[in-house]
Amino acid sequence: MKQKFLFLSGAALGLVLSIGLLHAASSVRAAGGSNIISATQCTPQQNGVLLKKYGKTYLLKNGCRNAGHGMRDYTLTCVGSTKYKVQWSDCDTGSTNPVTPPPASNTKPVLSLSKTSEQITAGQSFSYPIATATDAEDGNLTSEIYKIGGVNNTVPGTYVVQYRVTDSDDNTVTRNFVVVVNAAPVVNTPPVLTLSKYNTTVTIDGVYTPPTATATDAQDGNLTSSIVKTGTSPTEDKIGLYSSGTYVETYTVTDSEGAQATATHTINVIPPADCGANGWLHYTEELGDHCHCNAVDGYLEHPSELMCISATDFITLTS
Repeated sequence: MKQKFLFLSGAALGLVLSIGLLHAASSVRAAGGSNIISATQCTPQQNGVLLKKYGKTYLLKNGCRNAGHGMRDYTLTCVGSTKYKVQWSDCDTGSTNPVTPPPASNTKPVLSLSKTSEQITAGQSFSYPIATATDAEDGNLTSEIYKIGGVNNTVPGTYVVQYRVTDSDDNTVTRNFVVVVNAAPVVNTPPVLTLSKYNTTVTIDGVYTPPTATATDAQDGNLTSSIVKTGTSPTEDKIGLYSSGTYVETYTVTDSEGAQATATHTINVIPPADCGANGWLHYTEELGDHCHCNAVDGYLEHPSELMCISATDFITLTS
């Protein structure tokens, strides 16, 4: 904080000077002279002295003034630290030199940040810097600092946060803290492949319906049209029957980054539970269950399955 001084001129200055000069009044009236006066403290200034006496501080400036004994041109200097010397000579009685205070010390505050920049990836956390401020006249101004602006750490971009402090003389100092939020790198995820069913059981004379396959990808969107099917599927013979057994179909899809997803579908083809309307089941220890066909109606055993077929179909299969 700035010190408060008493600035003296004219008769007031004479009051201070007379404390030590009354005994030398005859010399004051001379054309020139000097005297040494005691003081509690004397500090040289640019154009005079800073004097402490009787618990008060006075700023005494050199110059032409009337200190109670006519116009004198006073020059003030310090002798040691507890006395000061007054020297004088006559000066022009037609001029005055009013005592004016010296320019007050008025330095700007010092504002410091523990860091001035930081880089993060979108979504990451960060910390603001520690800010402190001091002033030659006002002392610690840290509590007077205020912050302008903010940072959205989820949105890529460059953010500038300004720290500002102002002292009692309206001197303002600013410092910037810059945060660069970089876009998060894209992490490729594999596609998601879905089948409407993963296992199917069908008789040799049944109807096989393949599953519905769909595929989506977080980066590429809908990849259903890119699905590739491999493996084995039931196929009909000449008269529209499947061969019994187990079949496995594999569905695969690949995204633009090379990530794959696969799914399998298993088909079990089994004989019918009986020979149908054209025959009947017969069991023997040697053959187990086997089909007897109604030969009267012209039905014959299928060459490899437990069912009866017409003679025409039999010829078609074996021709």
